[in-house]
Amino acid sequence: MKRLVMCIALFFSASWACCAAPDDDKVTLTINATCVADSTGKTSDSLLKEKVTGTLRERAVYRIVSSAGGRLELELIDNQTSIEISGGGTYKSPIESASWTLKTGHPAIRVQGGVDINTMDGTGNIIIGNFMQEAEIQASPEDAPGGRFAVDMAEMAIEAANSIPPGVFFDSNESFLKELNFTFDPKSKRISAGGQANYQTTWKDESDNIASTSRLSVNYTVTSGVPEELRAVLIPREDYKKWLPKAKGPDTPGNTITFDVELRDPEGGKAKEKTAQFEIELLETSRHPGSTMNSPWTGVDPDLKILKVNNPALLDISADGQTAKTAKGLKSASITVSSFDGAAMGKLTVLARIDGEDTVLTAQLDSHLTEVSIPYDPDGNTIADAWEEANDVLGKPIDSDEDAEPQGDGHNGDGLTVWEEYRGFLEDGKHIRTNPKQKDLFICDTYGGRSKRGINRFAALTKLAVHDKLTLEELSPSRVINRNQGQDSTHVVDQHGLLLDGFHKTEKENFNGMAVPAPGAPWEPGTPKSFDRIILDRALPDTVTRLLTGETTKIHEYFVRTVAHELLHCCNVWHHGQRDARVFWKAETFEEYGGRYIYIIEYDNKDDAGHPEKGRRILMRHEDGGYYDIDISFWSQPRLIYLGEHHGQHSGDEDCVMRYAISDAFKSWDEPNSRFRLRWGPEETVGQGLCVLPTGTGVNKEGRKPRTRYGDADKGRGACAHKICVNDLYH
Repeated sequence: MKRLVMCIALFFSASWACCAAPDDDKVTLTINATCVADSTGKTSDSLLKEKVTGTLRERAVYRIVSSAGGRLELELIDNQTSIEISGGGTYKSPIESASWTLKTGHPAIRVQGGVDINTMDGTGNIIIGNFMQEAEIQASPEDAPGGRFAVDMAEMAIEAANSIPPGVFFDSNESFLKELNFTFDPKSKRISAGGQANYQTTWKDESDNIASTSRLSVNYTVTSGVPEELRAVLIPREDYKKWLPKAKGPDTPGNTITFDVELRDPEGGKAKEKTAQFEIELLETSRHPGSTMNSPWTGVDPDLKILKVNNPALLDISADGQTAKTAKGLKSASITVSSFDGAAMGKLTVLARIDGEDTVLTAQLDSHLTEVSIPYDPDGNTIADAWEEANDVLGKPIDSDEDAEPQGDGHNGDGLTVWEEYRGFLEDGKHIRTNPKQKDLFICDTYGGRSKRGINRFAALTKLAVHDKLTLEELSPSRVINRNQGQDSTHVVDQHGLLLDGFHKTEKENFNGMAVPAPGAPWEPGTPKSFDRIILDRALPDTVTRLLTGETTKIHEYFVRTVAHELLHCCNVWHHGQRDARVFWKAETFEEYGGRYIYIIEYDNKDDAGHPEKGRRILMRHEDGGYYDIDISFWSQPRLIYLGEHHGQHSGDEDCVMRYAISDAFKSWDEPNSRFRLRWGPEETVGQGLCVLPTGTGVNKEGRKPRTRYGDADKGRGACAHKICVNDLYH
């Protein structure tokens, strides 16, 4: 159990002269303060991250004991204080990983402060300084690796935000002081003042690769006197709590959200006489690179803006779209905020300056919020709570990657964190968000046309969420699909997409399709990072016809199956074995035993053909035992033969797309010393499914008559549905 230090204090002071006290016997002070601390710790083989948000709320009511000389002597009569801690962290190393969440361990202690008011000239000042508001933190689970260290870093960051100079740890008497001034109408029987302050400090230890950043935001109001005649209220036109930011182009907003601001009387009705000028500001607006994780543009303009085109009545809109004003003399106005990023985040504040008075009202939402988070994000983790609730990830660390479906090889995740899936991606120019429960795979398909059926077959077999409409710009030459990372973005691994392309096969090429390894990568199944592209022969037939028995034939989909097969290689799925061989057969004539005999000679290389001493004699036999006659004219030239082996590429489940179906012959494995090569009438079935067991089926089934052709899949192979992995963090 650790402590989080909230470093905020409000002290009120002024010079006093004789003046009438407000027409009430109470003074009310409200404080809303939020401190967000981000911490990271890196070593050569591990990474620790944590984000902690502490929110303090207090309402203190004082009774005016005396107003002699214009100075109010106050006695605290009521106090309500709450503090909420939220957030969590993750720890990753080659041998272990963990995540944890944080929460408040005990209630907050009351803010210690005082209120003085100059009722003669209506001025005052507030000093924000250090009163070490302590709140215990509990980590769950308590023994999470790195949990203590991360909480310590959060404490350091928050302390650093209130120290002089920044980054130096201090005792309470060394705290910084910031002065905030406010005014009110000294002729009024009411005091109404308020304001806001924001601070940020970064603490870093280069030698230990430790860094913490603290952002401190304080809102306050001081009121006294008769009940407030006016209120300014914010009213969202859309369902504010369900609104999500969207992205489109660098200069085109993805969507908007509109708020109306109105002056209201104490009973909640529209103000009848008073008017105001409204001042609008967006605070703490995010500036993520680009607009989604893979947008071709990478600019860092504000992600939320007030645009003139959507706000024709507003004046003095700043160049960056963060501030604006209305004309004077209004009882209401509207503000439309445009989103340029899938993870756009900011806070909207609106001040109402009452015409002809010094009164300034801060517009409120839901009767208490004066700083409105866009989108709705009460836990402050930069993800809209509506999306978290809809996807059942509310409370999870935003850099977690726990997609469980499909189960595949047992590695959870798809290389994309919760925050990255929330921010989303561009697919053919459209902004999409992905499901943090289902593993995703991104494809740029330049083959087009009939390849879509193959991709759809692959998606149906794997149960992956496949996004295959990416343009070349959206994939980019790096193929990193989550490349647009901000300095403080959550990131686990550079996750790659796949490029699907076509080629025209030449005589020298004996393959129909291939997953081409990335530069420096060996050819073996792996995750998308391992493959530069997938290429498919543009002349590959849609279907093939195979002979079953006698004259009975069956048509099999071939192109669709090949697309799925090559894509599965890029998801860590192997062949059922790797023992099959390509050999060459040629007829040779021998003078022996007093006669001339013709044999088929098997060669490992085409160049050896014609040199019988470099080959081996074989006998061709039917699967049921009968011999083939040698057609000397046919076999006078060396012929390429695909020779299937027991536990080789043709083994295992006959209906799996990862099983080969191109064998010309197979060895008589049940006669290990024989020189027979078996050929057959029934040809190989072209698999269309995805196997879940390594056990041989069909022609490979154990006990099949007249014999099992290739048997079960090789050790560690087959059961292809349980080999799938798309996460570039693994393999």
